[in-house]
Amino acid sequence: MELTRRDMLLGSIALSTAQDAFSAKSGHRLRAGNLQATLTPEGGLRELRAGNTVLTAPVPGDACPEVGVAGRPVRCGRPIRATRTASGLVFEDRLEEPVPLRVTYEVSLRALPGAAGVLVQRIALASTRPYSEPIELKLPRNIRLPQERRAHCAPLREGVLRRSPIADGGGSEFVYKMAGDGTSAEAPKLAIPQLGEYSESGSLRITLCSDPGFTTIFRLCSGQEAGRFGWVHTAGGGAESTVERTFYTVVHSGPEADDFRHFYATSLHGENAGPEWLHDVTLVYYDYLGKNGRGWFADIDALANLIPAGKRNKVALALHGWYDYVGRYAFDPKTKALDKAWTAFPNVKDPGFIAHATGPLSKTARFWGWNKIMAALRPVEMTKEDLHRRIRYARDRGFRCTLYFADGLNSGEGLAGIHDPSKVLKWGGWVGPETSGKTYAQNPLHPAVRSFYKDYLQTLIAEFGRELDGFVWDETFHAPAGQMGTAPYTGYADAAMMSLMAELRRITERHNPEMAFLSSDCLSPSYEGPYALMSHGTFQDTMCHPRAWPYGLFPNRRNTLWSCNWYHQSTWDRNEGAVATYEFPVSVSNGYGDDTGPSDMNREQVEKMMALFTKLGDRKLDITWIEETAGVKTYRGRPVVTK
Repeated sequence: MELTRRDMLLGSIALSTAQDAFSAKSGHRLRAGNLQATLTPEGGLRELRAGNTVLTAPVPGDACPEVGVAGRPVRCGRPIRATRTASGLVFEDRLEEPVPLRVTYEVSLRALPGAAGVLVQRIALASTRPYSEPIELKLPRNIRLPQERRAHCAPLREGVLRRSPIADGGGSEFVYKMAGDGTSAEAPKLAIPQLGEYSESGSLRITLCSDPGFTTIFRLCSGQEAGRFGWVHTAGGGAESTVERTFYTVVHSGPEADDFRHFYATSLHGENAGPEWLHDVTLVYYDYLGKNGRGWFADIDALANLIPAGKRNKVALALHGWYDYVGRYAFDPKTKALDKAWTAFPNVKDPGFIAHATGPLSKTARFWGWNKIMAALRPVEMTKEDLHRRIRYARDRGFRCTLYFADGLNSGEGLAGIHDPSKVLKWGGWVGPETSGKTYAQNPLHPAVRSFYKDYLQTLIAEFGRELDGFVWDETFHAPAGQMGTAPYTGYADAAMMSLMAELRRITERHNPEMAFLSSDCLSPSYEGPYALMSHGTFQDTMCHPRAWPYGLFPNRRNTLWSCNWYHQSTWDRNEGAVATYEFPVSVSNGYGDDTGPSDMNREQVEKMMALFTKLGDRKLDITWIEETAGVKTYRGRPVVTK
């Protein structure tokens, strides 16, 4: 049994009625599965065993949590209270200067299927007032495999699974970047908060994991140096409220791939993978209200003529541009109801939008296909029944159908009843025929912003849930790792975005476990923030660029990774590369970029599309990692190209 958040916050009540754990002057013993732990009276890990194998080493320190303010250690290993729980112990400490801070530390052992067990270390920091100095948290680690020669197994951001010896004197420190700080320029960056330790001369492995919403420093024991979990709680991160961190040490003897399985069972416990049908998809299609709304029907007819009925469930269609304004989406947050009728692309003839989209130096002009589409664009009158008809048109012909959920956190200054200056996280963003006024990304810490997305999704599900296969949340990178909230709703905007993603996915699952909720993180060398860890997979807007694929491998490993290619004809080689290297789905589109849906393709283009679709056949997408040997990167033995 694990402590709940309520247990942690009300720990003093439990302490007043529990047996004083300090009465065990010789220490405390815990057992779960095949793991046994001995703790000092103060909570330091004295010994950890898996059966008869000792997994602790004599290193400096007592392995108790260390808390420092502004770089100065304040107190460690001197808790004022301790109490037993069903699975472990809870220790409480109080600091008064330079900031009043309560530190609650829980250590427990849990059984875990396929493993000897898992050591769980949970720390909660709570303050009664804001503070201006960073709070550094260090959790020393004296855990290591007993073999002299050990190695680490690190899932790096660039999709490579790096295996290297653990050298004496350091070199085995890695950083997973999200909310908070503690990063260093030298430490390699992890794609997910997971790091493995193994030895070729032994069967046991150790997998380290942490909660995915926060930055974590992972350091393995090296020589006589202790390892650690680390994190810096930055000023403005919300110290007046409780912030919890959870770290896991899994001991197991399974294969290398089990590192990931145990990561899902600990760090992502309770966060479900997506439905199985996602792995069957081999062709994806995006329609941005192509041909003023007619392209959807024409392209479905064309695909139905090309693809036998028994294979159409391998095609996933995304219906985009159906709503009125970005940030409103034909939804009234006051009545929690969709409009009965609205105008899609209502801003298409606005002089400001036209100037933005057709300017000679405008990046957007290039995205619009050098104005080829602009002259033909018109507002499109829509109704709820028309949207039902569009969805049914796809489903009745056997295709999977997803609905464009939202353009990330974007909204517009011109939306009456929606815009509120307190919601602004940062100015800028997509400007299109469905935006109103100056655009901005909204603050996911703002209660009204969170309520809007949840209410909106529940309303969409109530209206269209019986017909849809899922939703696509586009541009989910508006609050990248390290993004802080804005006044009056300050704190970690990145952590808030991750929790919002999880809430929306759960709403979808509660309606139907077979319905998918997809994100679009667009991970890259310059962008961090794997919100896909909380979604059912990614349908990213990276136009199948080979540079982007590796960064999505680890965050989406148990789900799926697709890409929308608006330039699928002028960059057809990207489709060929995605299929040849990764076996990712073929991607086509309409209404933007090349503006060439299946119904617009000539014979040669159709033959190319169908050749790739046929090549993928009935395979199920099974994402793995990139191997790197002597500087050469391969994926399942195939060369990886990133240019």
